[in-house]
Amino acid sequence: MGVVTKLFEKANLTAQTRVVVCGPPVMFRFVVAGLDALSISRENIYVDLERRMKCGIGKCGHCQINDKYVCADGPVFSYAQVQDMEEAP
Repeated sequence: MGVVTKLFEKANLTAQTRVVVCGPPVMFRFVVAGLDALSISRENIYVDLERRMKCGIGKCGHCQINDKYVCADGPVFSYAQVQDMEEAP
């Protein structure tokens, strides 16, 4: 048991590394902070925004965060795209 950021020490991460983060949104801020410390660009960090989607085509608005529809525009976004969205991680 432990936290995923402890694995950064064992991985060969460079500033050019692309990272995909999937998990609970509370984890994202810790992972991104750890990747920031390794000088990995937020454009190279991708997060999976798991939202309950009713229609799956962007019509109902249930999964909307600001101007993005998670079901139609995602569900994977670069962290740079969502870092300032209030409801996103």
